[in-house]
Amino acid sequence: MPAAERRRQELSTELTTGKLTDTERAPKTRELRELVAGMATAGERQAMQDAPLEEHREVFGLTVPDERVMPKAWREEYETEYGGHESDFLLAARQHGLDSKLVGELRDTGIRMAIEAEGKPVSDEAWAATAKRFEGRLTKEQLTALRKWWRSNVERPA
Repeated sequence: MPAAERRRQELSTELTTGKLTDTERAPKTRELRELVAGMATAGERQAMQDAPLEEHREVFGLTVPDERVMPKAWREEYETEYGGHESDFLLAARQHGLDSKLVGELRDTGIRMAIEAEGKPVSDEAWAATAKRFEGRLTKEQLTALRKWWRSNVERPA
């Protein structure tokens, strides 16, 4: 039996016994989701990469960002100009096994940060506040990767 399949079975058993606390359960669930995504066939991975934004949103139970995130009048421009960023983010979230609630919060936070930054680099203070908000829900490596992706894909040079 391949090591990945053995680990998948171990995690599945641990998660279904009911003996884990919520604090113990979260990282194991994330690991299981990431492991399952990594076990996808080449065709499944390609289909995931080629999926339209609506399909990525559906996986996480998300819809078009609402008025809590951005003014309704901006939705069409967001979909046209920035939907690709959201699609890339949701693909990475699927590949890393992030849960739906966390993904929705990260997406909405990212949109708000982009609006507040007005195309300029997000301040270190804003990043620190974001890191604190998601502390314990994202690993340090995930936060670092998210910030790096943001800097190279979302921010425009000042």
